[in-house]
Amino acid sequence: AGPSAGTARNPAEDSVIPCGPNAPAPRSRPKSSPIPAMREIEAPASLLARAGVGYRSTLIAQAARLLCKAAAVLVIARLVSPVEHGLYAMAASAYFVLVLFRDCGLGTAAVQARHLTEEQCSTLWRAHLGMGLVLALVALAAAPAVAKFYREPRVYSLLATLGASFVLLGMNSWPRILLTRGLRFSELNRVETLATVTATAAMIAAAAGQA
Repeated sequence: AGPSAGTARNPAEDSVIPCGPNAPAPRSRPKSSPIPAMREIEAPASLLARAGVGYRSTLIAQAARLLCKAAAVLVIARLVSPVEHGLYAMAASAYFVLVLFRDCGLGTAAVQARHLTEEQCSTLWRAHLGMGLVLALVALAAAPAVAKFYREPRVYSLLATLGASFVLLGMNSWPRILLTRGLRFSELNRVETLATVTATAAMIAAAAGQA
């Protein structure tokens, strides 16, 4: 006889799974994924076109800069003595350590920021310029110690002169970040390629004048 209306059902009876060849298939429960459904986001055609143009211009700019560096090494190696190469290496050992702190990560944060107000842009530009001035002063202050370490007095003036370039790096950093944020890689690559060609020509001319 079945259970009476007033008799409570045993919860264990509902949890029994029938076995045997004639047993019904277990009822599958819908699985709830903890990760919400992701919608496919397609990039606009204009954005893809700008990315393609920027990629091609970057390849061309990298090739041009590589050729300039190779030409500078080959030509300057014949015009500059090994002693002068050694002096530059001594000063560069301290200079490139300071280069690591030229923006303290502010450039990457600015590029990845979703929105930047005019006030924030002005503040970031002043921060980059200020860091350039600080690094220039640090290079000037460290020049006597570096010259004493290498026992070469000429390293002092060379490192002090190299330190002045931090001011130019600070002025140049923010416009470069704005071009990167706007995906204007073609303009950025043209500017950097022109700067590399001009610097290479200036180095060769200066080395030829001292030869």
